[in-house]
Amino acid sequence: MRLAPVPLFYAGDPRKAIALSAENSRTTHDARTCIDACRYFSGLIVGALLGVDKDTLLGPKYTPVAGLWEDEPLCPEIDAVASGSFKDKERPSIVGSG
Repeated sequence: MRLAPVPLFYAGDPRKAIALSAENSRTTHDARTCIDACRYFSGLIVGALLGVDKDTLLGPKYTPVAGLWEDEPLCPEIDAVASGSFKDKERPSIVGSG
């Protein structure tokens, strides 16, 4: 039996979707940057599934759980992305690593 990815399966419980995405990340990437990238991306996926428009999703520090990033802050690198740092870059300068 194959289960749906966490954000899809738990879209109705965004806090749980984000927390479980972080835990699932730990199996292959235990660095905080990777874990927080998964948390943030999970929140974006849940938001999209809930019908949130693109401009809101890509706005500063979107989360489907009010106050989540204040209560459980993202690491500086992911916080910068969530704050919109990617909007000032061209594709060649956006590099995934880790």
